Amino acid sequence: MRKIALLCLLLLCITQLRAQRSAVSVGWEPAFQGFGVSFDRRVAPKSHWGYRVGVGYTNYKGLPQYNYREQGITVPLDLNFLAGGKHHMFEAAFGTSLAYIQYSYEETNQRSRETGCDYPGRRKYQLTHEYSQRYFGRFTQLFHLSAGYRFQMDKGLILRAGLSMYDGFHEVFSFSDEDDEHLRPYLSIGYTF
Repeated sequence: MRKIALLCLLLLCITQLRAQRSAVSVGWEPAFQGFGVSFDRRVAPKSHWGYRVGVGYTNYKGLPQYNYREQGITVPLDLNFLAGGKHHMFEAAFGTSLAYIQYSYEETNQRSRETGCDYPGRRKYQLTHEYSQRYFGRFTQLFHLSAGYRFQMDKGLILRAGLSMYDGFHEVFSFSDEDDEHLRPYLSIGYTF
């Protein structure tokens, strides 16, 4: 009798897992700080709540005069809430992105030295430029909030578009007095199964 009850419980769990909607999507999102792929799933078959896990690639170029660049891998994790009709929904999410970012930049030093005299009273100088390139990597994290529109079929197309507010990775160096805007659009397309 216990074996039959355990088998029925196992079958019930398997059918519940199959009833949940899952989706895989690709797109540009501030949570990735670039392009990425994510997996989205509801926590229960008819739940409004769900979670999303992904992996992305970021490539950021700073101000040209510093030849500053960041490249890295991001892993966004978020909890999301869906409200609305069967296919057209409002989506709200919050979460964090973990990342390993490789930073590189160039430093330029100018020096002048006296090389002699052309004629009395006028000295000659030679200007030299020295370049040094620096690399370092670090683990970092950002937090994000997003809200937008989601079109999702029961099986088939999923389309997400909206705005995301986040704190940035790109604040290691303060080369600019300008504040970076932390409200950006996102767009992704995928498949629901």
